[in-house]
Formats: sequence, C-alpha cells, structure tokens
Amino acid sequence: MAVYYTPGYAQASDQPMTHARILWRNLAGTISASSAAEGRAAGRAGQVDTASWWQPQTAPAWWRIDYAAPQIVDAVGVAAHQLDGVTVRVEALVAGAWVQVAEGTPPDRSAILLLFPAVAAAALRLRIDRVAPIGVIYTGQALAMPRAGYAALGMLDLRRTTTLTSYVSEGGQLLKRYIQRGGLSGPCEWRNLPEDWYRASFDPFARAARTEPFFLASRPKTYAEDCVYGWVDASIVPQRQGMGNLVSVGFEVQAVGHE
Repeated sequence: MAVYYTPGYAQASDQPMTHARILWRNLAGTISASSAAEGRAAGRAGQVDTASWWQPQTAPAWWRIDYAAPQIVDAVGVAAHQLDGVTVRVEALVAGAWVQVAEGTPPDRSAILLLFPAVAAAALRLRIDRVAPIGVIYTGQALAMPRAGYAALGMLDLRRTTTLTSYVSEGGQLLKRYIQRGGLSGPCEWRNLPEDWYRASFDPFARAARTEPFFLASRPKTYAEDCVYGWVDASIVPQRQGMGNLVSVGFEVQAVGHE
C-alpha cells in the first residue's frame, strides 16, 4: 500500500475515501533529525527535489519539523525513499506531548501518503527503524475532492513512461537494451465541481501547482497503491459546464517512478 489512513480520519472527513486526496501545501518550519550522514542533512528532505536526500547515520531514527506556531495537520507525504519494508511512524507534538497519529510499512519505494484526524501540532516527527534515504517529506492538510472521478483518473501508478535505448549490430542482432529514463504519467479529470468550492478550495492548489509538486492519491480506499508524487507542465485551467454553476477541470500529471 502507498496510502495509510486511520479509521478516525475516514470518520472525520467530509468526503468518502473513494475520493481523491491531494497534499499540495507543504508547511514551513525548522527541520532537524536524530542524525545525518555526510552530505545528507535533514533539511534536504524538506525540499521539493528528488535528487537529494536526508539519511540518518544510525537507526532507529527520526526526522522532525517544528512550526513557528501550532498548525492544523492531517497528512504527511513521503517520496523518493528507500523505505520498502520499513515501518514509518508519524508523531505529533500536541499540548506538549508526543502522540502517534499514523503508521505504515510500505512494500515498495512508491510515494507514501499517511492520513490521520486533524491535530493542532507544534511539531511533527517521522520515525523509521532502518537507515534509509528519504528525498521528500511534506506535512500539511490534504485536499479532499468532492467528486470521485473514477474513469477520468488515469491509474497513475500503472501508467509508466519509459525512454528505451537499444544497441543493434550491423547485422541486425540485438546486443543490448536498457531503460534510459522512466517515470509515471497520466490524466486526471473531475466534473460537476461547484464553482464556489473550486474558487475557495481547488484554485489555491491550481496556482501553487505551477511551481510546486504535490502528492495525489486517486482512490485511497479501493486502490491504496495508486499514489504518486508529481507535477504538471502546464497551468491547470477549469471549464464551465454551462449548468448549475458547475465546472470541470483536468490536467496531465508527471510523476516520479520507483522502479
């Protein structure tokens, strides 16, 4: 699984878990860690790029972010990691005490989204029980889509994009073949979105997505493995549907692969 959520989160959410969740606003704060290997400081996991990592020197280990003031948080995203088989625990500092709010053991290296009932946290801490690099950690509130999407969401975890290179001899014999570059890519579309909701809740994401990557879980309940850390290469633009103040919106996601 790539999405982990507690029963309390599902009960408290205003949308069912068959609807997509998007974690796009990454809260700012002061980052620290239990330890860090040379050249792999804790702050690297607080950046959006997937080519640099935090890696502890010893395990068990923790990565921590302290906020300037308590923040409402219900989601943590982790990407560009080697946590396959590693138990990941999320703890929140609430009223001076650490409380575990989420846990998961990912089977592979795909993006992880951990969802939990919203808390007013002074800090969040991610604990791992093995030395492993982590490239990206987001903390914040996940946007819950008010429509399911279904066929208009592109099974992003299965939509692999691959640039292949083949070497062929002068006689036409295949000598070697390898993957030069890989990733994930697919379309996402939602229809019948109330325009007032779009303006208040979705458009802030659309503006941020012009420059910032995001975590997207298409169907947390039915396909927990369909979760990516991705970005868009064009502005997200809505369309009026011509009835009942409803709009539609669609975009193409480019995402980090894990194979």
